[in-house]
Amino acid sequence: MMVGHLFVRESGIVFIDPPIVPGLLEAAHRLGKFEAVLLTEQNHTRGARFIAKRAGIPVYLPESIPEAVEPSEAESVRQIGDFEVYKAGNVLGFQAYKFGEDYALLSEGKEILVGDNARGDAKGSVLIWPEWFKMYTPGPPYPMPEDISKEFRDSLRKQFKDLVKNTGAISLLAGHPYDIVGNLQKKVSELTRISL
Repeated sequence: MMVGHLFVRESGIVFIDPPIVPGLLEAAHRLGKFEAVLLTEQNHTRGARFIAKRAGIPVYLPESIPEAVEPSEAESVRQIGDFEVYKAGNVLGFQAYKFGEDYALLSEGKEILVGDNARGDAKGSVLIWPEWFKMYTPGPPYPMPEDISKEFRDSLRKQFKDLVKNTGAISLLAGHPYDIVGNLQKKVSELTRISL
């Protein structure tokens, strides 16, 4: 259910929201030198600490609203040790934009990475938080979407549409399945609210 991304660039390899996968570092090392671990949100610590320590590379986390970070993840963030905090602007060649309680990252190839706030589904449609959560992750320990105001939901949907339109993003690389590759502009223009 967790998805990470690996960007191979001239400056080095950037791991984004990397899960712990046996053999990942060995396989990635064949592609080039390691540059950094970059998280789309503080709830995506996943394999960041292990990879950073083992590879000797820095970790970059977005600034975060403390209430948006799960308590267990807050402890995982502390365990990373030293890390850099990024805000809107350039971070490791990605353009960071404020999006909801988190950040979105835009790659040079016009791929947008948004952590948990948006994802594709198996049919290729865009789902915005909390709609995908309600459909795929029912039950504790996370708050149910009913606890999230309609104003917040509508605001996040509008922010996502505006972000995709204004950045010219063509693909969505999600933190959980599924990605939308190559036709994001069209999919966002079709985006309608799903009744929960």
